[in-house]
Amino acid sequence: MNSPGPKYVIVGLVPDPLARILKTLRRKFNIGSIPSLPPHITIISPFYLPDADGNLSAIQKQTFEPIQVDYGEMKVFPDNGSNVVYLKCEGLGLNQIRQKIVGMIPGLDKSGNANPEFHITIARNIFGQKFLDLKAEIGKLKLRGIFPLNRVRVYYKTTPNMLWQPVSLV
Repeated sequence: MNSPGPKYVIVGLVPDPLARILKTLRRKFNIGSIPSLPPHITIISPFYLPDADGNLSAIQKQTFEPIQVDYGEMKVFPDNGSNVVYLKCEGLGLNQIRQKIVGMIPGLDKSGNANPEFHITIARNIFGQKFLDLKAEIGKLKLRGIFPLNRVRVYYKTTPNMLWQPVSLV
């Protein structure tokens, strides 16, 4: 069976100090797990696209006006039998950035990114007491606020078990 080519994801990087807090939570609650992406908001969900490297490199060079992102509500969605704990994100600019990027990638299946739930992933496969402990910690930290987003990055992987790698800016 032929591989559909590399799998890509396009994200907005979360700035410090929130990024440091999220990294600490990831280390504490995802013991033994190696997060393959820095703290981020998924702008374009993972997708396959052969021959996309030039367009994707151009996206990373694109200048976006800084937008304000509101974050805070802790939510969970299922992910193939596991669960993903995340902070919900909102902001009109998120959709505007997503739409601009979608327009820059000919051949992208737009249906998979039609109504995204913008979010910052905190942990995966967290159940029972561990989930309750994470929820309590997030409550104590009062992870609510606004941050500026203007850094968009593209990552890829060629096999499912590979960690995400940044697309070269060359």
